[in-house]
Amino acid sequence: MATREELEEKYDDCQETPDYVAVALEAFKDLGEKDWAVELFEEGADWAATAQDFMALSNGARVILGDEDKAAEYFEQAKGACSNAGELIELAVSAAQNDNKESAREMFVAAAEKATKAAEFLSLAQKINENLGDKELAKEVSAKAKEKCSTPADFADLARGLINDFDDPDQAKEVLSQAAGSCKSGADFAALAASAGELFPDSDFGSTLYQSAEEQIDSGLEMGSLAKEAMAAFGDKENGARLFNKAKDMLESGEDLVKLAAMIQESLEDKELVLAAYKKAGDYFTSYKEIINLADSVLKDTGNKEYAGQIYLKAAETDPDAPKLVGVAEKLADGIGDLDGAVAVLHQAENSVKTNSEFQSMADAVLKYATDQQWLDDIALQKEKRAEHPELYNDYIKREQEALQGATLWNLGHEVMQATGDSPYARKLFANAEKLANYYDDYMNLAGLIAGDLNDKNWADRIYTEQFESADEFVKKKNIAAATMNNLQDEAKARNYLKKMEEECNGAADYIKLATTVIDVLGDEGWTRALYQEAQAKCDDRFCLLTLAGKVLASLGDEKWAGELYGKVADQCSDGHQYEQLFHIVEQQSTNLETLKTLHAKAEESLSDAKDLASLAESIVRRFDSQDWARTIYNKAVDAPDIQKVKFDVASSIVRVLGDHKLAGTIRSS
Repeated sequence: MATREELEEKYDDCQETPDYVAVALEAFKDLGEKDWAVELFEEGADWAATAQDFMALSNGARVILGDEDKAAEYFEQAKGACSNAGELIELAVSAAQNDNKESAREMFVAAAEKATKAAEFLSLAQKINENLGDKELAKEVSAKAKEKCSTPADFADLARGLINDFDDPDQAKEVLSQAAGSCKSGADFAALAASAGELFPDSDFGSTLYQSAEEQIDSGLEMGSLAKEAMAAFGDKENGARLFNKAKDMLESGEDLVKLAAMIQESLEDKELVLAAYKKAGDYFTSYKEIINLADSVLKDTGNKEYAGQIYLKAAETDPDAPKLVGVAEKLADGIGDLDGAVAVLHQAENSVKTNSEFQSMADAVLKYATDQQWLDDIALQKEKRAEHPELYNDYIKREQEALQGATLWNLGHEVMQATGDSPYARKLFANAEKLANYYDDYMNLAGLIAGDLNDKNWADRIYTEQFESADEFVKKKNIAAATMNNLQDEAKARNYLKKMEEECNGAADYIKLATTVIDVLGDEGWTRALYQEAQAKCDDRFCLLTLAGKVLASLGDEKWAGELYGKVADQCSDGHQYEQLFHIVEQQSTNLETLKTLHAKAEESLSDAKDLASLAESIVRRFDSQDWARTIYNKAVDAPDIQKVKFDVASSIVRVLGDHKLAGTIRSS
């Protein structure tokens, strides 16, 4: 029991309201000095501000003052000063420890009203159970905790508290079952199932929750997470593989499938299943980076060189730059052992080189992996030429990269050949030019350079063949046949083209054009003559015959045949104008005056109109300077049935051609 002196010393040390109330209680209880106790109590009340202060005053009012109303007033002030459930719980515990069960209960109920989190409700229920032993109130409060649970961890903590603090496994199971609805990921489900296994180790409740999770998860990656956690929890590889397979089938993203493969690798180390995930991922990837990374992962995680090699080749198909292609080739050669694949990619890299440094890298790889001696020689030649003409090649490469049209590239290739003789580089330029070619003329110009600069007749022949097959005009086919003969010296191929063209001939004009082509390209007079004969059989007017006659003379120099054709034309002439057309064309086609005279004689026999005869007489003088022949024809004109209608015209013609005014006068006066 404390003495007055001791309590005075304690009084001197008082800092807060509970300190004053504690000294007052001792003074009242131990010394029976109520007046001093009241004085101390009131001094402490002056400093009251917190819930703890008012709680101390409430207890003091009840003991020292014996004033329940005042105690209740201070109690209400204490409650009002609490800002959260935690402070109320502290006051409730304090009240309970001071044997004020009713106040403690009231504080616990108030704390339940302020609680917002499941953990607060659970802690409150524990405190109620510990301090009041009121299991009914504790259960009522813990039930509210279920309503506040939002995450699997909240539910698991609540279930754990229900078992540990209230020995209520049935309610705990119900809480965990309800928690499944709050799970948002495979990890959530797995954590919940793990808690179930921990709390109910002797039952299959945990595995049941895993099965429930499997039914509710609709994401492939979350299913993979569940499989991973299930493996960690139960070690059942068969079930793990089943879940991972299910996850794989659910995924439709290459990136997600790669993530799943990493889970499988970590949990099962099942190379076949990992490979299956990678294979499905490969169906979705399209970029070089995605595909090359996939191939690296396949090789590292599964050791399956066959599939990794296929993926490396797929990476090369994404049109990467030359350095990337060289990298792919190295992976194929060194990592996979696929030299054929590496060589194929290096050919692609050769065609993608954009700088001299890229060429050097590509060339070194070719020299390391390739076995084709011709290619090795070509690469060695290019290295030599580039070392010999570095500035030229810098310019060539720049122009190559800027080229937008095939003509730019084939002209550059021709320039390269003229300046350096670097046929492999020129070949590359010509190959790229062919890719950019769009029109017939493009291909024809390119094929000519390929044949001339590279002497690659097979390549040029392939282009000519393709162009012939697609050509729809005679002149294009003719030029292809001529180019085949001139550039390739391949008479058999040229003749074959012309044979095909003959099969397409229908009218006289077709045969005439083809005959001219045959003589020009092949110099084959026999075939040319046969074609002209076909044309003659199909000629049905004088203009066709005249055209044919001119070609016969020009191609074969056959005056006799041409004369026969002119005669056939003369047979079709019905007036002086048509004969004059014939004479004019014959003069242009032939220098044989005898043929022309024969045609005039034929006209003399055929014409009967006076004016036509006069025109014929003028032609004879003009072309043969034969006035006697002309006079004979004028005499026929005078005797013509229609002389009276045109006698003045005929007379004028006689004066103009023969200068015979007497004959002219006679005609006028007749």
